[in-house]
Amino acid sequence: MKQYLRSACLIVTGCFFLLQSFALQPIPRFKVLVLFENKEHHIAYSTEATHWLNQLAADSSFAIDYINNTDAIDGNYLKQYQLFIQLDYPPYGWKDKSVAAFQHYVEEGRGGWIGFHHATLLGEFDGYPM
Repeated sequence: MKQYLRSACLIVTGCFFLLQSFALQPIPRFKVLVLFENKEHHIAYSTEATHWLNQLAADSSFAIDYINNTDAIDGNYLKQYQLFIQLDYPPYGWKDKSVAAFQHYVEEGRGGWIGFHHATLLGEFDGYPM
C-alpha cells in the first residue's frame, strides 16, 4: 500500500508540473504562414525579416510557420492560417495549383495577405511577365 501511495503521489506531482508548464505557454491568437525566398542576395533580407517576425509573434502571441516554396500550398493547407505573408517571394515562382488555392483563400475572405518587396512585382521582371 505504501508503494502504491508513493507512486500515486509521484504521478500527481508530475501531472501538476506538466499542466503548470502548459499554463505558462500563451495560446497563439492566430496562425501566420510566411513564404520567403532564401537564395542569393535575398538571404540577408529574409534572415532579418524572420528574426523581426519571430519577435513580433512572441510579443503579440501568434504562431508562425515558414516555407520557401509553394509546393505544399493548397486549400486544405491554407485553412489553418489567418494571415499569409509573402516575404520577398516573386510571383513567377508559384506553382499553378498553389496560385488557384491562394486566389480562392483571398477571394473567399479566409485570410489576409501582406506582400513585401519581390511579392508585389508588376510588369516584367527577370524575363517573366506579370
